[in-house]
Amino acid sequence: MKFAKVLQSELVPEWKKAYIDYKGLKRLLASIKRSLKEQQSSQQSQQSQQSHQQSLHEQERCNSVNTNVSISSNHTEISIPIPQQSGNRISNSSSKPDSYLNRLKSFSKKRKTSLSSSRRQSPLISYDTLWEQVNPQEEKFFKALEENLDKVEKFYEEKLSETLNRFNELVEQYNFMKETRIKKKLKENEAWPKKLSIIMQEIEHFSTSPKAKSVSFVTQDDGQSEEIKYRIKHDLDYKSAKKLIKKALFEFYRGVLLLKNYIILNKTGFVKILKKYDKITDRNGSEIFLPRISNYNFAKSAPIDNLIKETETFYINNFEQGIRSQAMKNLRLPPRKENLYYFVTWRVGLYIGLSIPILVRAIELAFRNKPSFDPLKWPVLLQIYCAYFIPIVFALLFGINMHTWTKARINYKFIFEFDPRNNLNYKQYFEIPAFMLLVFSYTTYIGFNFTKFEHCVWILGIILSCILLCPFKIFYYDARRWFIIALLRVVASGFYRVEFRDFFIADELNSLTYTFMNTQYLFCAIKACRFSLISPLLTTLPPWWRFVQCLKRYSLTYHKYPHLLNAGKYFSTIMAIWFLFLFRTYNNKITKSFWIGGQTISSTYSFLWDVLMDWSLLQLDSQNYLLRDELNFKNHAIYYFAIVSDGLLRFSWILQLIIPSKYSLATIFTIAFGEMLRRWQWNFFRVENEHVNNCGQFRAIKEIPLPFEKETLDEELNEENEPQEIKLSSRITNAYLPQRRAGLPHKIDDIQRWRDFQPNSNAVSYAYSDVTDDEQLSEPDSLDDPKEISFPPLRDEYRNNNECYDDASNVAGTSTIPN
Repeated sequence: MKFAKVLQSELVPEWKKAYIDYKGLKRLLASIKRSLKEQQSSQQSQQSQQSHQQSLHEQERCNSVNTNVSISSNHTEISIPIPQQSGNRISNSSSKPDSYLNRLKSFSKKRKTSLSSSRRQSPLISYDTLWEQVNPQEEKFFKALEENLDKVEKFYEEKLSETLNRFNELVEQYNFMKETRIKKKLKENEAWPKKLSIIMQEIEHFSTSPKAKSVSFVTQDDGQSEEIKYRIKHDLDYKSAKKLIKKALFEFYRGVLLLKNYIILNKTGFVKILKKYDKITDRNGSEIFLPRISNYNFAKSAPIDNLIKETETFYINNFEQGIRSQAMKNLRLPPRKENLYYFVTWRVGLYIGLSIPILVRAIELAFRNKPSFDPLKWPVLLQIYCAYFIPIVFALLFGINMHTWTKARINYKFIFEFDPRNNLNYKQYFEIPAFMLLVFSYTTYIGFNFTKFEHCVWILGIILSCILLCPFKIFYYDARRWFIIALLRVVASGFYRVEFRDFFIADELNSLTYTFMNTQYLFCAIKACRFSLISPLLTTLPPWWRFVQCLKRYSLTYHKYPHLLNAGKYFSTIMAIWFLFLFRTYNNKITKSFWIGGQTISSTYSFLWDVLMDWSLLQLDSQNYLLRDELNFKNHAIYYFAIVSDGLLRFSWILQLIIPSKYSLATIFTIAFGEMLRRWQWNFFRVENEHVNNCGQFRAIKEIPLPFEKETLDEELNEENEPQEIKLSSRITNAYLPQRRAGLPHKIDDIQRWRDFQPNSNAVSYAYSDVTDDEQLSEPDSLDDPKEISFPPLRDEYRNNNECYDDASNVAGTSTIPN
């Protein structure tokens, strides 16, 4: 495989801009090759002209000799003595074909030697005289090579500095955790009063601040002691702190390996491109530049190799009791295998192939057997089956989303925070909705073929629920578990910090309101029911969850823009739903005008938010007209099509005003199906936009927060004057509206201000909500000995507003989507 393809397949997508521009350098080499060819062609034309003149001159000489011989033969009376040498020359010249071939051979040999000599250039002497020896095209190449070297060097130094600081912080946190544990144990043990007094002199007492506890300990670095103070901002016991550090160490080690891979690919790229230069120009560019490249820091792999060894040793000694084989099995990622999933693809094709014919037959039977059903029950059954059909088709289409992101090298697995060690390929994912479609098709066929089987709607719901909730570790158990946990987090919106997966799935549910609205008919499939208050309540659940998530984001960041503005969008959606309910209930001009006005505001609001915020399009100063500068999809026409189609589908509710009411069932289903397709299209560009933002910030690993935070001097000074926090009346109120620190300004991240998701803050909830039950690896409960006692819980007065995370962890489970 060519190195360009290897580089494209092995590079970190979020660091793509920081790699060597191998294709750009190859284009410059192609221009050098063209310029050399032009020089050779000009030299060849000159040589051909010279050779042509020589051949003409030779031909004239031959003609003159022949004329002299013919004159001597006509005058026989006169005997002219001809010397022997001239006679031989005349006899040789008389054989024209042989002499002509010999001249052609000699000419071709001269031409080859001249071409090789014209292609060969003078060798490069040194780097100082390089710029005087090269032509303008070669000068452009070497300048671009220098720029790429500086770019790679700068990025490597920044990442190496961040990595070293992170490793030191991990070690400090681990030491602080052990110091705190020893202090706790000795404080509780009355038999050790002397040791307790000695250690208490070395370790600073916990602060009496109700906001946090702080402890300081001394570390030594090159013989110099440095006092580091930490504060505990969360109510964590020993096990929770240990698991947080372990999880952060996993991500840190993965980041170090990515940096190592970055070094190898760039070094190989520079060597390859210089060899190509030598081959094209027949010069010694590698001899001049390779020693220069070896002086760069990124070419010296010793620091990163030592860091990898230190990280492995630290993990083995402190988390795996010195067992290296088990430690490396847990620490390293499994090798990436090129699995083609032939059998999985065959099963998916089988399920879909069996589903489509029977589904078409079921639709035909539904309308053929309509007179056999109760006239009130038939439309109810039809709406229930349609409510099942739309989510299943939507799940199938999401597999196409995953396939497209994979082909476009959009790192959606990192965006959704899937487990890099164990996650589904898009081919494996297709099997779940394809099997559900198979079950739906045959159940629908039975339900409409036998008129007495009205309970099939309940049977279908139970079967589909069993497929998702099956407790056995079969049929992608971990992936189904991840999805159920994600749904529970959406239902419990307000009790957790909002992650990307939370608001993304909530937005998906907003396009499935047709399913929520028709859920009420499940309870009256046998007995016909009327349109009641339950319908708008069920329909407003998805926008309500999203509305609460926006308020939660505002309560944690205090950014009115965009969170309150986004909350206004979902509030307008809720109001439009209730206006529709009033219009259907009273059906007069006033309620109709309220519904049209509310729906127009909601659709306009949502359309502008989709294009401007979720997709970051319609930028007037963009290099791509009315789009944005960074685009992952090569065909720019699809962006313009998406903008237009999104606007049209947002206003598809107008069909209810145009089409007569007797076709209301078909009209509403068409609008719901169009909304599902609009959301499917929205997925492509929303995740792509998130990937572009990650690439802009070079964010390639999850930012797992550590359990303890360093205490700065400003915090120590402000801590004494900090007012007491007002306790709220209930845990639910604490979860929905955390208190703002009175008198202290909140830290605002300007880079992340516009986004609906902030990785730094949301990673905290990722860690703290999962900290009690996400570890499935066998490990000891303590770091020192099996008989150690875990941290006792902190006192109630030290609990902060995030205390709900302890109970939330029972619901949240793991944040990864394993296979």
